[in-house]
Amino acid sequence: MNRKGFFSIIAALLFLTIATSVSNTELKAGTKAAQTGREVLSIRKSAFERTEAELFIDKKIERSIGNTAPEKIVAEEINRKTASQIMAGFRELNLDAKSCAKNGNTIIETSPLNEEKIALLTRTTAIKTGPVVEIIYSITGGLSAEFPCAEIPNGNYSLFFALPIGYTRTFTVLE
Repeated sequence: MNRKGFFSIIAALLFLTIATSVSNTELKAGTKAAQTGREVLSIRKSAFERTEAELFIDKKIERSIGNTAPEKIVAEEINRKTASQIMAGFRELNLDAKSCAKNGNTIIETSPLNEEKIALLTRTTAIKTGPVVEIIYSITGGLSAEFPCAEIPNGNYSLFFALPIGYTRTFTVLE
């Protein structure tokens, strides 16, 4: 009987040890799953904010150029006005605008961005054909191959919003 009691106690202790170990593993797995869920939400929120910024800045450019009176179509003026609207858009979105460059697949912030710098990184062309004027606005990168960008941080995760070199909008205006 002593043996039965001894083995019963050993079996009970072994069962308690296994149960405690399984509970701890489940608790750690639950904590890890919750942490992963929070990270996924952070990534999705950053992606949403980047898309929102892309649409907002694109609309700023569209309004800036689209509201140009036909008799006032001067490419350099449109370029400056659009640069001003882009900077206003970054401010309205509470984004710290930077001038960026690419190094392979990595975006590198090179300097703070202002209206003058945007005007250097962009080009506006106005082509008149009879009563039709086609206005083409492009991010060229200038001599330094830079482009406007901003980091969108969210928790431990961040994304870059950029108006990449090659971004082009074309508008047709009737005189």
